[in-house]
Amino acid sequence: MIEIIPTGTFDEWQQALDTEFSKSAESFIRIGYLLKIARDTDILKDTPYANVIDYAKTRYGLDKTQVSRFIAINERFGSKEDDSTLRDKYKGFGYAKLALMLNMPDEIIEEISPDYSKSEIEDIKKEIDEEKKISDIEILIEGKEECIKKLNELEQVLHQLFHDNPELFMKIHTSTYETAELIDIFAPAGEMIYSVRLLGVGRLMLSIKADSGRITITNVRNMEKTEWNIEELAESVINIFSMAVDTEDPAKAWTSIYKEEYPKKAEVAPVQQEKSAQRKEKKVQKAKIEKPKPQPAEKDAEEEQIPGQDSVLNHPEYLPENSNNMPAVQENIQNNTAIMGNTTEKPSDSSEMIKTSGETPDFEKDIEESEKTSLRMATNAINTECEDASESIESFMNCWETICEANRKIALFIEDYSTMDVTPDNMAIEAVRINAVTLANELEHLKTL
Repeated sequence: MIEIIPTGTFDEWQQALDTEFSKSAESFIRIGYLLKIARDTDILKDTPYANVIDYAKTRYGLDKTQVSRFIAINERFGSKEDDSTLRDKYKGFGYAKLALMLNMPDEIIEEISPDYSKSEIEDIKKEIDEEKKISDIEILIEGKEECIKKLNELEQVLHQLFHDNPELFMKIHTSTYETAELIDIFAPAGEMIYSVRLLGVGRLMLSIKADSGRITITNVRNMEKTEWNIEELAESVINIFSMAVDTEDPAKAWTSIYKEEYPKKAEVAPVQQEKSAQRKEKKVQKAKIEKPKPQPAEKDAEEEQIPGQDSVLNHPEYLPENSNNMPAVQENIQNNTAIMGNTTEKPSDSSEMIKTSGETPDFEKDIEESEKTSLRMATNAINTECEDASESIESFMNCWETICEANRKIALFIEDYSTMDVTPDNMAIEAVRINAVTLANELEHLKTL
């Protein structure tokens, strides 16, 4: 047996080991860099490969989507000085998280740290995607609630947040209102992002970071951001609570403010309480939206339609209010970069080896597994959360429900004006156009699910 003799100091040895772990966990950024070289130069000119997609497919089993994703991560998150390395602010995120963040605005990414799990970042992305489905005209039609018009933006967010989270309201109501205690309640894990949706405004994301005391509100629709301090947070909380007639009992105070019965929560068994206490605090809370119940479809297509019985003009929820001064509607149809192309594999020694082994390497999976293993050994802080299947099903059902509803409204428009007896006005045309855009958006979204 060969005797192992340590060389150098412990710090030098530890630095060397950390460096190797870092290389393993962040190798994806250099993969993107090397693929970009093949895309942007003539390095493949004397090879049997037509392009980088053809090469990656033949040699490594990567499809067009995976190649595009590697390159996109490199271009967006690579260092400005050396694009074969990851920018310092993005170190520690890993491939899977950065892939989710690719289509997220910088203003939102700024609020996310490497401590956020993959599922939490996914929740943030879903909030952004949900808000994109709502047009500017629909926001105008909603109108703002009268009771919050006199409140500043932070107070408006807290007013809605406390309504959606009575338990949070109760915790703060029974606190001392000291700033340190408030921050600990709002962000028990050290940082927190709350998403709330205000009528006539849209989704707003409240970000709280305990270590720096940084508090921001980002409007998901226009990415406008405002910054607040801890003292303003405490003052806003007190202003909300002062709206209550009875401030002694938290439940009565909540009822007094929101004119609703305080929701009763079922008692939790001691075993469940113990499990709940051990559960990791989540750092993202999605906006709570009451979804309208879908209208039943017509049972008999041949049933006689009474003229004027129903019309697109009878549905103000999807009609613009003013046809003469129409704000532009953002269509938000994302370019689908995931179109799969059929590539003809070129013969090569490596491809023969892959065929012989009978297995195609999944490099994305290998990188993600490498990240998890490396980070677990180096920091013992790897997040091993898996995607929740029920969330995927819910996302699919919501998407399909929206498609059916948009299709129903378009069909109604065609039925109303197919006889040519009545010409649709600008409002009716604009309404059906919005629904057509929604239908296109959701069909693209359905392909990704």
